[in-house]
Amino acid sequence: MDIEFFCSHCGQSLSIDESGAGITVDCPKCNKPAYVPSKQPVQPSVPPDPPTRVVPKKPLSRVTSSPAGSPRPKAPVVLPGHDLALSAGETVVLQGRMHDVVVALPGILYVTFCTFGFILAGIVNSVVHAILRAIGAGQPASMPFGFGFLVILPEILLLPIFVILTIFVWLARSHALVTLTNRRLIINQGVLSRTTAELLLKQVETVAIRLPLLGRIFGYGTVVVRGTGGGVFSLPYMQNPRQLYAVLQRTIDSSRKGVAP
Repeated sequence: MDIEFFCSHCGQSLSIDESGAGITVDCPKCNKPAYVPSKQPVQPSVPPDPPTRVVPKKPLSRVTSSPAGSPRPKAPVVLPGHDLALSAGETVVLQGRMHDVVVALPGILYVTFCTFGFILAGIVNSVVHAILRAIGAGQPASMPFGFGFLVILPEILLLPIFVILTIFVWLARSHALVTLTNRRLIINQGVLSRTTAELLLKQVETVAIRLPLLGRIFGYGTVVVRGTGGGVFSLPYMQNPRQLYAVLQRTIDSSRKGVAP
């Protein structure tokens, strides 16, 4: 039976046949004499290295992300000089503005006016020429009712008016905002003088929607909200009027039932 022992100098584990008990041998690791015990193995004088302490890693914080394609919640839009002043537990459900077509309406009206003016000028010019030929006056070289005079002069005179009207409509649209919360309907508008009107959803009696022909084509309409006491809130030229109407109806029902929309 082999005797297992340790080198007293380097701590190397050694073994030898039991016939070598009590003798001294050279350690193959440090080449120093090592005594072979007769019975129990001699413990090494060099203590073994202390056990390495394993420190568990701190678990990484779990980062949750929205599913691909799902929209992230956005902060509500607030116009300069206005404040939504949301109360505790009040959240924004939907915000809407007037449709972009309102800015183009003055230009459309101007083009329509010029078109009809062109047609009317042509008719008037033809009638004048016919009358002059009938009375034998012919066509004077400097006729005051010339075709170009009837067409260009009104357009030149009315162009600044339509430009100013377009700027006014653009400012009105950029400074108008409709905010629907789970408790109120808030309307902010005004450029120089700012106006804020609000209506509690529990006080809404009826909600109506008006879609004119051009509104069905370009996607705008008027949403009319009537409250208790005869108060009427008219929201003209709203973009996505059907969505605003549906969300407003659903939010009103949820508000009356006391549940989240």
